Amino acid sequence: MHMQALREVEAKLVSARFGNPLNGIDLILVAGPYGKSTVMLLLEGILKEAGRSVTSVSATDGIDKSMTSFYRAMSTIKKRRSQIVLVETTDDLLKSGALHGVRINTVLAVGECEVAKELLALSPKHVVTPTELAAPDGTVEPYQQINFGMTDDAEAKIDSVKLYRHGSELKMTIDHQTKLEVASYLTGYANVSCIAAAIAAAYVLGVNLDAVQEGIADIDTQDSRFEVLTHDAPYSVILDAAQTNESVALAIESAKALTKRRLLVVFDSMPDETVISDAMLLVDRMFVVGDEQSARADIDMAASAKGAVEKASRSAKKDDCVLLIGTTFSRNDIAHEGVTSL
Repeated sequence: MHMQALREVEAKLVSARFGNPLNGIDLILVAGPYGKSTVMLLLEGILKEAGRSVTSVSATDGIDKSMTSFYRAMSTIKKRRSQIVLVETTDDLLKSGALHGVRINTVLAVGECEVAKELLALSPKHVVTPTELAAPDGTVEPYQQINFGMTDDAEAKIDSVKLYRHGSELKMTIDHQTKLEVASYLTGYANVSCIAAAIAAAYVLGVNLDAVQEGIADIDTQDSRFEVLTHDAPYSVILDAAQTNESVALAIESAKALTKRRLLVVFDSMPDETVISDAMLLVDRMFVVGDEQSARADIDMAASAKGAVEKASRSAKKDDCVLLIGTTFSRNDIAHEGVTSL
């Protein structure tokens, strides 16, 4: 028997052990190089505003460890009588085999990545993707899929974006005819992309657009997701836990759009050379936590995250912006400590 067929049989047996918990549940799988938790939060808010019973499950809940952990979690969720389950889909979850033979209602891809491509090949009922990514021909009915982006051919087109320190506004055209204006407490281009993805998903799922606007408006700033910190210094400080090259680039572009004067960026570790080269086009000074032996003439090095923040803070002048990139800052609250200790 083929390996895939074996995994499908195994998944059916494990599912049966937990009472086939996915029966009667609409499964929405979310993938992407960034923004998965944000788009899940947004779509959950929209669906709840529309009166749907929905539960979100992330990789941090341990669902991707094995088939057993996935189906155990789904069994618990079904007891809550949820109609819809949003699942943050990782490579580990795919490799576990838990999704073999599963009926997938929707695949929502925030951006292009290998996990998203593999999910699209599983013939979901609905597909939501950025314009650069599409389901294989013949796997999804045309009216059951939608793409989003800023290009003219996007079916959920972002017409314009305004970023503010503590929010954003975007205008969209859905299906080339329906106009929609949305305001959100979330800011930054990565979050805007997540908002567009959630709106596109809601549209293809048949959600009323009034619920879309209200559901998004209720979502507040997420910790470490492009957050403008509140402090007394005469310059701005922005925190973003971006880790992938794509999300780092969006964070820098977003900070630049909000910067009145100079942009100073602090990385909690040495980024890829591609990231450095692209960043240098927008950044006035760059600070990196790392070994002095890896120092470059165009980068200021610091032995610790706190030290890097303090260096950047001493260099910042009125109307400058200091952008802190990396999970270290949000995890240990060094960003706040470094800024307020000066």
